[in-house]
Amino acid sequence: MNIFATSPHNTVTARDLDDVRLRKMVLETAQLVATALRERFNLDTQYKSTHKNHPCNVWARESAGNLQWLIDYGLLLHDESIARFGKTHKSGGVLGDQASLFAAFCSVHENTEEDMTPFANCARRTDMDLDFTHLPVHDAYRAYLNARWALDKKRPKWTNANPPAWANYVWHGDIHESRPS
Repeated sequence: MNIFATSPHNTVTARDLDDVRLRKMVLETAQLVATALRERFNLDTQYKSTHKNHPCNVWARESAGNLQWLIDYGLLLHDESIARFGKTHKSGGVLGDQASLFAAFCSVHENTEEDMTPFANCARRTDMDLDFTHLPVHDAYRAYLNARWALDKKRPKWTNANPPAWANYVWHGDIHESRPS
């Protein structure tokens, strides 16, 4: 579970992801939204709650503003996925349903006009000895992604798109591929 908030703008954040993380994040975002809808607003969606105490899930349900940002981000991720790969993702339809459900809920409840809270900073992976949580959140996620891209077994790609301008990783894939025959 993560959001990889490389920017306060969800459009930019969706475009920044490499192909591998983009595919995964459409599903993960739908799961985060489902958990927030179920745990905070008692609304049922196609997905069950998962990892409800993860900091990104806690952040998603801290305010209606956070949840709206996340829903919009999920829909943007799906649009980006279609643009890159030319096909829809099952979770994209789920996100569309979740967006409609939340919009209908907000139209009849007055307490949903909440501002966003600061993003959760989960830019760490202890099993890989990566921890950027000491940095400001957007810088932390950029540093984290650069570190992960350098360690990926396959060179990161952005099909029909460009890597973000801040991408400055040095890929070490040859190390992974130098296995004895």
